[in-house]
Amino acid sequence: EYKLFQVTPGATVLANYNTANYNIGYCYFEQRKYAEAVTWFRKYVTNKGPNDSNEQIFDAYLCLGDGYFKLGEFINASDFYGKAVATPTPDSRNKDYAMYQQAMALGYQGKKQEKADVLRKMREEYPGSTYLANGQYQEARTLHELKDYDKALTAYNEVYMKDPAGPFAVSCLTNMGSIYRMKND
Repeated sequence: EYKLFQVTPGATVLANYNTANYNIGYCYFEQRKYAEAVTWFRKYVTNKGPNDSNEQIFDAYLCLGDGYFKLGEFINASDFYGKAVATPTPDSRNKDYAMYQQAMALGYQGKKQEKADVLRKMREEYPGSTYLANGQYQEARTLHELKDYDKALTAYNEVYMKDPAGPFAVSCLTNMGSIYRMKND
């Protein structure tokens, strides 16, 4: 129906014409047809105008990030997650998710320092995030991989102390022991 709307005479001059691109993208996204979805979301963000709300623009960027992530295109994914984070919205809902996913996409590109920086920023800006424990653990692992052992120890210890019976507890202790052994402490 949205595609039919787009070819209707006079539709291109209507204020909500571009919203059809967003809606088509969303339909494909919900069907897990990510290649098609990103095509339509890109049309939407390319043609965004004053009638498009920042919330919808944010959501389109987030869907673009998710779509490219699912397609294994991590450069595009991290770029669009970054654009989502930078889009001003009335609340910060899902900004933490966008930052976490951006960090993961950066990690898949081998950009470990950038990954750690985004995770640290997420932790600082969204201390109540549902992604906090995963983010802190990923930050600790990344610092460990970067051989920044003192910061990695601190990060592992924080994760462990917050939830000593949690899903990351054993791994934190194991990695902390590994670092102490490497440092001969």
